[in-house]
Amino acid sequence: MGRRVLLVEDDHNTCSALSALLEMEGFAVDACSNGAEALRRLSQGNYDELLTDLLMPSMEGLELTRTARVLQPSIRCFVITGSTQTPDPDVSAWFTKPIDFDALLQVLGS
Repeated sequence: MGRRVLLVEDDHNTCSALSALLEMEGFAVDACSNGAEALRRLSQGNYDELLTDLLMPSMEGLELTRTARVLQPSIRCFVITGSTQTPDPDVSAWFTKPIDFDALLQVLGS
């Protein structure tokens, strides 16, 4: 398998679709639906990329990216949002819903 991606998305359908598409492209994907589970996984294993939804219950995506960068300083963080994009030093790129999968693959592959 290829690079390890931690996908965090609280919408089950979006999470399943993205996970399947990324796996078809050769990425090793671990998926979860909330920030607490993502932090548990980040503390137990190394990931190349974190792809997270911005708005989730309990912990928003930006809080997750900041904590992820403390746990794994070399991780690249990408945020999925249905709203506006705000510059943030912990975010490598933003993706607006609906996600342009080709653009996502291009960024993840770089």
